[in-house]
Amino acid sequence: MVNELKKQLVALLKKLGYNIKDGGQYEEQFPWLIVRTSGHNRVDAYDIRIDQISLTIDIFSNYPGEKEILEIIENIGNNIQEIKMNNEKVLNIVQHQCRILGDKATGPVRKHGVITYTFNIVIGTKEGD
Repeated sequence: MVNELKKQLVALLKKLGYNIKDGGQYEEQFPWLIVRTSGHNRVDAYDIRIDQISLTIDIFSNYPGEKEILEIIENIGNNIQEIKMNNEKVLNIVQHQCRILGDKATGPVRKHGVITYTFNIVIGTKEGD
């Protein structure tokens, strides 16, 4: 399920027009984004099994401030529910982290945004449905 969910998130980010990578290869074309898995837990709740999958989006910018990253974060947030609408197993999507960091090597010029979403996905019942 993790790979399927990552594919859906990458497809959404590409649809929104972002330069998206699935690995840590450095790019000169800014802004660029990386999607990575930051957590995967299984939860038994009443009679159902739920996977909690956390995906982190790293946003790299060379804009001399936070404006570009904030706009990207807002755009993603305004469109992330498309994944839920297109996947009946997704119960909800929770943004639980958003940080903007300065690149210490370049001073305040380069910025790095980090946003994490947790997707709660119904896997089946405890009995195996």
